[in-house]
Amino acid sequence: MRKILMMIIIGLLCFLMISTNSLVRADSFTSTVSALSLESPGVQLTDNPYGGASDPDWSPYGSKVVFYQFDSTQWNRHIWTIDVATRVATQLTFGSVVHGFPQYSPDGSRIIFSWWGFRGDYNDFAIVNADGSGLQSIPYNPPDYPVSGIDYIHPEFSPDGAKIAFHYGVGTTWGHSTAYVATMAFDATTLRLSQLNLLATGGQPRWSPDGAQIIYHTGYISPSADPSQIMIMDASGSNVRAVTNGPYDYTPDMAVDGNIVFSRCNSAVAERGGRVESNLYLMRRIGEEPVQLTFDSGVFNWLPVFSPDGTKIAYMSDRSGSTQIWVMELAKGPKASFTVAPETANVGQAITFDASASTSGWNGTHEMPISGYRWDFADGNQTTTSTPVVYHKFNSPGVYYVTLTVYAPGATPETDTASHKVTIISVPVGGYSIPTQEYTTTQPLTPYSAMIAMLTIGFIAIKRKTTRKRK
Repeated sequence: MRKILMMIIIGLLCFLMISTNSLVRADSFTSTVSALSLESPGVQLTDNPYGGASDPDWSPYGSKVVFYQFDSTQWNRHIWTIDVATRVATQLTFGSVVHGFPQYSPDGSRIIFSWWGFRGDYNDFAIVNADGSGLQSIPYNPPDYPVSGIDYIHPEFSPDGAKIAFHYGVGTTWGHSTAYVATMAFDATTLRLSQLNLLATGGQPRWSPDGAQIIYHTGYISPSADPSQIMIMDASGSNVRAVTNGPYDYTPDMAVDGNIVFSRCNSAVAERGGRVESNLYLMRRIGEEPVQLTFDSGVFNWLPVFSPDGTKIAYMSDRSGSTQIWVMELAKGPKASFTVAPETANVGQAITFDASASTSGWNGTHEMPISGYRWDFADGNQTTTSTPVVYHKFNSPGVYYVTLTVYAPGATPETDTASHKVTIISVPVGGYSIPTQEYTTTQPLTPYSAMIAMLTIGFIAIKRKTTRKRK
């Protein structure tokens, strides 16, 4: 009888060792690889029958695009926003006015733009709340915001909202003798501009995402058709260097990951000299050969601007017969992601690895689905499946970094990898206590209480039988 009871007790202890769970939290991390490739022209975002949709800019969270466009007079121009997902457009400014070149403030609450006509054939700066309320011109502040003979266009807030960079044209809108990339300090409370700095000859300035640099083009600044190249400089105006060699490169923008997009024309463009054939190009690093993104013949693709996350580009194009805003999505690879349940397990316990949260890739025009999931369990075992869920048991205690690689043929890139830490433990015996309280957050205590009760009864029975024999 004693031998039978001892065997039962040993069996129950082994069961406890296999079944026990710990609540140690596992760390996770994901690595992604980004790449860009040739793209389609994207989708047409606006459909204004009067055309003239131009100068797009993204809201800080990428859900809306602000732009200006003609009304039925083919003269008045108003500021509009459009929801990228729903295509619902909202008009912000009204009347017999010419408003253009809108840009969101860093927090998305305001939009700064140029207002033509205050001083005859000149543009001045104005600001409006993102819902269309609170429209007002920004007051002049000579000598930092001079009036005479200066045209102010293409304003853009610095990422911290403390400055604006803009195109400072000498002469009227209808004929600048030259133009400069300039900055001024901006007081969001008083709407005052100050500390005018003319940094370089050129136009269409845009800040780098960190605010440390300004990228711009050298042409399109006078009535003559000037050659142009893309330049970049420190925000102070120092360290000026060429991004492209031209000769007909215009309207650059820089993404959060350092990618640069610009328009490349087949001939020089005069400031108001009409439109020429132009396509969009993308440069991943300064000095690398740019990649062509659009392949239109006889079409004017202009003013590209990255979404805040760098995955999309809004731009103006007349490929549909009138100038509209278009949006293209850059090619991207799949995204690997998976969960582990439980993250801390016992030796021999089945663990679920679920990669259902992984997302497909994109080739610029079509979704590229994931066709394979390759699992490396870091214990010498690997497997590749066509479905996202697998199960695995570890035979030894330790910390394992399980790696998942997903495959999406046709995407750019075709693979992505993610890793997750898994902790495998065994229950200590002989002088150690079992932390039963930790189990209450993951599983009921009832089975374990029953087993402990059985162990207690077994010990009592053995003790009684031994005592009787001694008597």
